[in-house]
Amino acid sequence: MLGCTFEYCQSGIEPIIGKYPMRPADQYPLFIKHFEESDVFFLNSLDDVSDTAYREQLGGEGVVNMLQCAFKDKGVRFGALGFDDCQHEGHRPNSKEIETLSLLADIIGSYILKERSQKMLAANFQIQESILNSLRQWVFVVNLKWELIYFNDELRRFFPDTGLGKKCFSVLQGMDVPCENCPLEEMRRTGNSTYTIKSCFSKSGLSATVNAAAIRREGRDDIYTFCALDIRKED
Repeated sequence: MLGCTFEYCQSGIEPIIGKYPMRPADQYPLFIKHFEESDVFFLNSLDDVSDTAYREQLGGEGVVNMLQCAFKDKGVRFGALGFDDCQHEGHRPNSKEIETLSLLADIIGSYILKERSQKMLAANFQIQESILNSLRQWVFVVNLKWELIYFNDELRRFFPDTGLGKKCFSVLQGMDVPCENCPLEEMRRTGNSTYTIKSCFSKSGLSATVNAAAIRREGRDDIYTFCALDIRKED
């Protein structure tokens, strides 16, 4: 997909961002053609534009020359930073100007990639959270201090006082110390990455089969996921 996503105009210059919405790249063939031979494209004069429609389009926008530097990710172009000059016809950028724009392209390109990655991660997390919240099972995650760092809606439905940072044994059992045969303790003691136990939750009068798993994170503390299923009233 290609389109004009960011624009800065000097005072008195009319923005054109709305004329270039996000579309499939093949709908902007002339833009792609700019970078067939190099990551830097320079247009000295509209007289050098062979495509009549494109020349008239640029002229209608007031462009008299342009300089563009491609964004690249692992060698693949995914956009460009451009400078459209609407005032200095015939100006030819020097090597320093090209070098500066190329550096800015690298910086801004990295920012755009990071922003898009964060948006994608946020969208993926929302999907995953929706899935977890649809389960009729208790799902929660704790750190090494037994503090809740995630829980789904089903857990909160049964334990309304659930909250981030609270100790799991306090929320689920009403206790001040970790549970006997605590899965977290067992995994830490044995080095195993999974543990399953049948647990009774006296605070709610329920029992469930609890599957626990350790998530090992290089350079960071482990975290532990818990999934309680077959939830039922104690006999």
